[in-house]
Amino acid sequence: MALLVALAACSGDPAPAGGGVPGRDGGDATVNDAGDGASVGDGGGDGGAGDGSAGDGGGDGGGEDGGGGDGASGDGAAGDGGAGDGAADDGGAGGDGSSSDGSSSDGSSSDGSSSDGSGGGDGGDGGSGGDDSGGDGGAGDGGGGGDGGSGMDAGDGASGGMDASLDVPPCDGGATRCGAACADLASDRAHCGRCDNACSVDQACVAGVCTPCPAGFTVCGGACVDPRVSSAHCGGCGRACAAGASCSGGTCSTCPAMQTVCGGLCVDVRTSRQHCGMCGRACPVGETCTAGVCCGDTSCSGCPDGCLIEGRCVTSRTRDPANDCQECRPSSSFTGWTSRAEGEACAAGGRSGVCVGAFGSRACCSGCVSGGACVAGNTPTACGAGGGACRACECGGDTCESGLCTPQGPWAEVVTMARYTVARKSDRSLWAWGNNSDGQLGLGDTTGRLVPTRVGADSDWLALATGNNVSDRAHFCAIRADRSLWCWGWNGSGCLGLGDTANRNAPTRVGVTNDWAQVSVGDLHTCARKLDGTLWCWGNNSQGELGTGGGSTNVPARVGASVEWSWINAGAASTCGVMTDGSLWCWGRGNEGQLPFASAAETSPRRVGSDTTWSRVWVARGGLALKTDGSLWTWGFYCCTTAGMAPQEVAGGARDWALGAIGLSSSCAIKRDGTLWCWAGRDGVPARVGASSDFAQVSTAVHACARLASGALYCWGDNGGGVLGLGDTTARRDPTRLCP
Repeated sequence: MALLVALAACSGDPAPAGGGVPGRDGGDATVNDAGDGASVGDGGGDGGAGDGSAGDGGGDGGGEDGGGGDGASGDGAAGDGGAGDGAADDGGAGGDGSSSDGSSSDGSSSDGSSSDGSGGGDGGDGGSGGDDSGGDGGAGDGGGGGDGGSGMDAGDGASGGMDASLDVPPCDGGATRCGAACADLASDRAHCGRCDNACSVDQACVAGVCTPCPAGFTVCGGACVDPRVSSAHCGGCGRACAAGASCSGGTCSTCPAMQTVCGGLCVDVRTSRQHCGMCGRACPVGETCTAGVCCGDTSCSGCPDGCLIEGRCVTSRTRDPANDCQECRPSSSFTGWTSRAEGEACAAGGRSGVCVGAFGSRACCSGCVSGGACVAGNTPTACGAGGGACRACECGGDTCESGLCTPQGPWAEVVTMARYTVARKSDRSLWAWGNNSDGQLGLGDTTGRLVPTRVGADSDWLALATGNNVSDRAHFCAIRADRSLWCWGWNGSGCLGLGDTANRNAPTRVGVTNDWAQVSVGDLHTCARKLDGTLWCWGNNSQGELGTGGGSTNVPARVGASVEWSWINAGAASTCGVMTDGSLWCWGRGNEGQLPFASAAETSPRRVGSDTTWSRVWVARGGLALKTDGSLWTWGFYCCTTAGMAPQEVAGGARDWALGAIGLSSSCAIKRDGTLWCWAGRDGVPARVGASSDFAQVSTAVHACARLASGALYCWGDNGGGVLGLGDTTARRDPTRLCP
């Protein structure tokens, strides 16, 4: 460096700018130093800028008034733009530090120093920091005065780099600062490719090159546009079409239905490969646009993990909202629904079912399957739910609701006796079946019937007899709507109350009054209650079963003077009743425990205990009685000869019984919830019969019949003489339906 300075001084040529020898340009990624001023008055040379790392700052000033060289910036990482120190007698001003364009250098100033007796020169201005992150602008220091001299003012500190500056904000998005503004050199027509390189009026800046617009195009907003099709510049710059309209021939027009404006043109995004599903979404090579989704032969890139169905992407295993038996399975089909396996659980219309049908057309059957096809399952001939097999209801009049048969029938009342059955329909017609040797069916003959057979043509029967006829002789009674009393069958003991002992095979009126409220038949006697609360009995009285204290009679005889009878029931050779005060009374034979107290026989009503909570009683060769608290009590069944036995509560101690019935060796009762229960003997444990909760009445002898509230009738047990009404004489262990 000293040699270069000496050569420059001797050459006699003026020094380069700054008065010193300029430094060499820095090579890529290298740093070059600036030259120093050679003599008095020469400034230091300017630092050359390399493309990689910048050169260092200017050299030191030479002699008097020699200013420090200016540090030039590199384009990559900046060097330190340090200014030279102003040396010599009258210290020159320090050089200006300049910054690089990459990461910035620190702009530092030179120190103005002086010799003795001379004031130091002004400190140089600190260079500005680099463009990205600003360097620190350092201020020059005023040199100290020589003897008797004072230093000059310190130089002004230059501002830091662009980001750190409070006065000039940085450019965003890769723009370049050109003067006071930021410019995109790739497209700015005023700074195309470099600052201040302006394109002509018919040129656009394309990739930093001023390019003439094609024929028919014009420059709008700095870009070449075709005003014939541009929806933003339709027919001229700035003439934008309204939303949903396109530009055609320089005129705005609305797109046809199902098309959208994309790039100024109307396109169908359902099928456009360049605008599939939305503007600008192009399909990959080899795929087409189907319903707005890009799809190839085996998959859809627009729906990679699901199925394209009706223009939307459905995730795997999603089920068809309209058919729960179809779902998305990309491995089987990526553009439609796939059938689920037959028999899989499904749901339809809020009801559960199973998938049935052929693959591809499988559907959810919440009804029932008949002949391989799914039907609604809501008819009596094809009733079912959950996709199971259809079944026919028991009787043609039944209804099918929610896949379940609801039994419907015409029956309003039923009474079982030892060898026959009598029932009343809701239309008040009278029907009977079973043994008829004594004309007890009332059909005008003595021929038995295996099925229900109508008794006469009248439809005014109001109430049937209660009680229990267990002997080989049988009779029956009923009350008509006019409250007249009618009896028929065996009459050897005068139990028909007709004033003689001749049998009757058809209903025959008892007396002439129309005030009968209830009637009950036993083995050989009959008792009835009138509307005025009086009690009347007739027939055999050998065991005191009439309660009159006298002998047998073939016409009704009043029992005592009470007018408080509210219920009556006749059994084998005994009778019990309940008065309006809730007291229980019994009389007749008691040698086998038929009476609920110790007595071989009672010829007049005798009170049972002191309770006043009895409501109903039923007797045969034992007794069953219901209290108002819902408890059920029993006695008898050959328990204890003449010792008798007080009523004992039915096993289980339930308090929700509603009705009861007693036969020769068993009892049945209905709970308040409509369920039916039966048990054997006095100590048996009630067991539920059937699944229905709709039972309304039950009657039992050697067989039993029970009626649902819907009018359906079921019978079971012994079937001698066809007492079950099922058309044969085969016994049934389970309740069996009688269809009208």
